[in-house]
Parts: sequence; C-alpha cells; structure tokens
Amino acid sequence: MITPTKANLYKRRQTIVENPYGTIKLQWGFSYILTKKDIQRASADVGLIFIAYNFRRLISILGKDVLKKYFKVILSYFYTISLSIQHYIKNSIFSGFFENRKQKFSYSCF
Repeated sequence: MITPTKANLYKRRQTIVENPYGTIKLQWGFSYILTKKDIQRASADVGLIFIAYNFRRLISILGKDVLKKYFKVILSYFYTISLSIQHYIKNSIFSGFFENRKQKFSYSCF
C-alpha cells in the first residue's frame, strides 16, 4: 500500500535522481550502451557519459568564464607541485647518479 509519505518520496526521487538519466537518454540519444562485452567497458562508457553530463551542468550553472578561471588556478597548483617534485628528485635522490654519468660522458668524448 502506498502511503502519502511514500508517494512524496517517490516524486522527490524522480525529480532528483532520474532527471540525469532522462536527459542522457532522450536529449542526448544514449538509449543503450555501445560496449556491452563486459561490465568494465560498460561502466567506462557510462562513466564518461556522466562526466560529460556533470561538466555541462557546471558550465550551465557557473558559466564558461568562472570555470576557466577555476581550471587555471588548479593547473597552476599542479604545475607548482610538479616543479617541486622535479626539484626534489633532481637534488636528492639521483644527484650522485647524474653527476657520475656526466663525468663519464665528458671523459669519453675526448
């Protein structure tokens, strides 16, 4: 028996959860999964579709300019981290290894 609270919960679930599925199926035309050979391929397809859906939602909610600024900030953080990792590797772990190699090559050239 369906009570009024269950009916309200079902309507709420329809509006929250099932909206992305309906958009993807009806508006984008993804009514079936292309790679049905195994579960990993199917989940990869669905994952890429939902990444695209969420990315489009971000663009529609925030706007392109705000999203570009956000990505520039994130990329600058990654660039800074990669430079510090490169500096750490160059100066600590392999410092003796590279110096010995340079000496061997410089001596063998003459």
